[in-house]
Amino acid sequence: MARRHRYVLPNRDRQGAGVTWPVVSCGRGVLVVTLSRLLAVAVLAPALLAQSPVSASRTWEIPALAYGPSMWSILRVTNRASTAQSLRLEVYRENGDRLPIAGTLDLAPRETREIRIDSPAGEEESCWAKVMELSDDAAVEVEASVEILQGNAIESFPRRAKDPSANDVWVTRATEVEGKQVYFLNVFDRPTTLEFCATNRKEQRTCQAQGRIAAARFRVKPNQAIAVQVKKLRQRYFIAESTVPGRAILLLFTDGPGSKRVFSSESSVEFDAPAR
Repeated sequence: MARRHRYVLPNRDRQGAGVTWPVVSCGRGVLVVTLSRLLAVAVLAPALLAQSPVSASRTWEIPALAYGPSMWSILRVTNRASTAQSLRLEVYRENGDRLPIAGTLDLAPRETREIRIDSPAGEEESCWAKVMELSDDAAVEVEASVEILQGNAIESFPRRAKDPSANDVWVTRATEVEGKQVYFLNVFDRPTTLEFCATNRKEQRTCQAQGRIAAARFRVKPNQAIAVQVKKLRQRYFIAESTVPGRAILLLFTDGPGSKRVFSSESSVEFDAPAR
């Protein structure tokens, strides 16, 4: 049976970021987008836009997690080896600030451990996690999910680790992004400016082509995530461009159901005491 640890965030670490983004409508006759409430991506199904990954490592970056009064995230780490393994865990708020959920996890041989990121009394907020294997055995598996309590049912949305991209430009057909949320996570150690625009020219690879101004522009700090709702595109291709190439994860989110567990009056869900 997996060992479970529950991290409950203190009040001072739940305040300040906010989850309701100001609405910024950007028309210019090209596209209409708004900054989205980041928490909404927790209940949507992700699809990875085409991107070139950076060199592989034993580091897992897991985007679009969340926590709140009726919502939490689960990290499940498993040691498949016959020897002990050590991991380093870091969790970041949507605004890029690190949460007080960090440290080294020591796993016994064949051990599975569940880490629950929880905030039962605070505001809902999105976050993301980084897990680093400290040995060279490549024996650890990492899984994650967001769970939402609704009445007597828990709905679970899986979250998979994504390889950051070294790209600075992403181009896709308009039909692929209309009505969806674009999620951008900057895992580089430098801030960047993320720009969105649309074009009818398939060969265009920048929002600044021929002196054109990007339809939307957002400053993104290191370890910060933003989500943008693409409402309408009037041209054939959608471009997302980062002014500082580095390490980023870009996802599309669409409506999709999670897996549900329904509990009777005789059943219960129990967790160990909060980890200190």
